[in-house]
Amino acid sequence: MDTVCCFIIYKIKMGEGKSGMLTYIRHIYDGKREASDKPDVFSPISEPHQDVVRYSCMQGDNAIIYTWGKQLFPKNYELTNSPQRWTVICMIEGELFCGKEQLFAGDFSIIPSSCSHTLRSRNEDVKFYWCTTNDEHLIHILSICGYGGQEIMKGHTQRVKPIVEVFENTLYHFPGDCDQRVYFMSAYTALFSFLSNVKNDEQMQKVSEQLFSRCLSHIEHAYGNVSVDYLAKRYFISRRYLYAMFKEYKNISPIDYILSVRMKAADKFLSTTDLSVSRIADLTGYSDYNHFTRAYKKYFGMLPSKRRKLIRTQIAPNTDAGDREADDGEKTE
Repeated sequence: MDTVCCFIIYKIKMGEGKSGMLTYIRHIYDGKREASDKPDVFSPISEPHQDVVRYSCMQGDNAIIYTWGKQLFPKNYELTNSPQRWTVICMIEGELFCGKEQLFAGDFSIIPSSCSHTLRSRNEDVKFYWCTTNDEHLIHILSICGYGGQEIMKGHTQRVKPIVEVFENTLYHFPGDCDQRVYFMSAYTALFSFLSNVKNDEQMQKVSEQLFSRCLSHIEHAYGNVSVDYLAKRYFISRRYLYAMFKEYKNISPIDYILSVRMKAADKFLSTTDLSVSRIADLTGYSDYNHFTRAYKKYFGMLPSKRRKLIRTQIAPNTDAGDREADDGEKTE
């Protein structure tokens, strides 16, 4: 995000903000279309419509165009676009199909200039914002933010308020006494910065999920014979962060999860092997035999030797169970 802001500031200091033409457009679906150099066309209405602010200026021999819009899309409506510029669509209300992608509130879609797409609503009105430009500097900045592919990209955020504020201010609260190009570039900067943070959040989420998966795998392969401190040091994270991950992904503390893995591993050893209870205690991280038997009884409601006897009686009910009891000198609590 700092790179994006510095890049914009650099371009502005180079003196590229120039006066141009600002146009306000109101298009009522199945109705009239008005265009003006004043925002008077944006009077409040309830029927489906599209409001657009377009700014154009010359940069050398090239016309640079910045366009921002809000659409109250009618139900059961379809619109096919073949844009010559990339487009950002931000969903606020309803359900919208953008090509094969289904968009809901909080979803946003980045559409490269090479991708034609069809927007389609179903049985409800849809509200979304969109913006586009052919300014190569801004397109490059969008790629810096992680949205530079040649395919339609989709993202999601729970925080739609910042998006709404950027679009509403750009469309309906445009200051009259400013460098208009600088103002538009600032608006794009605000939107791109927000989308960049969303992208970073998604990447951090993936990293967190991968890290958590490795922690779980480590616990499982060690039969629970690990500690919270060991995991924190092994994966270079704090105890607090480890607890937060378990709360988010398992809704359980790491200590409770480690205990459950230990007990399930011990129970599997009891039911499928002839290992002594002492050896099973050692494998699952209990150096004290009595500590293990107490923990096992608290978890399963019976002592390990009784559990093994019960399992073997169920497997071979006609066999003298007394000859197969393996109490290993276990003490009854």
